[in-house]
Amino acid sequence: MQLFRQLLCGLLLSAAALFTLSCGDAVDDGPQAVAVDFMEKFITGDGQNAITLLYLPEDDARNAEMIAGKIGAMSVAAKKKTGSSGGLDKIEVQETKLQGDNENKATVRVLVTFGDGTAKKENIKLIKDAEGKWKVAL
Repeated sequence: MQLFRQLLCGLLLSAAALFTLSCGDAVDDGPQAVAVDFMEKFITGDGQNAITLLYLPEDDARNAEMIAGKIGAMSVAAKKKTGSSGGLDKIEVQETKLQGDNENKATVRVLVTFGDGTAKKENIKLIKDAEGKWKVAL
């Protein structure tokens, strides 16, 4: 009986830990977090990792390759512009609008502030992919 109780307690604690971790991931990977992460990677020249946050159709590999190349080149240009503006200071979410039948689309408005004090508003459109993860839509 004692062993059964210990096993049951262990299982309940494990389940609670998994539930807590999975809830934390869901919040961290929401449309706001993905939009900020993408924008930060993109404007600091990390195009390679910014591309991983894009929604690229699986059935169109040729266009996906072309888009990835263009995003990489644009990211390098954005990095130069960011550098000439004193670097990145912060990115703040100003508004999030969920859309679609199942709220599977979102538009996140962010304010990007540069080191020299200038700021720029950007609207980032996102969509949930087949796995339910938020991705930046082109």
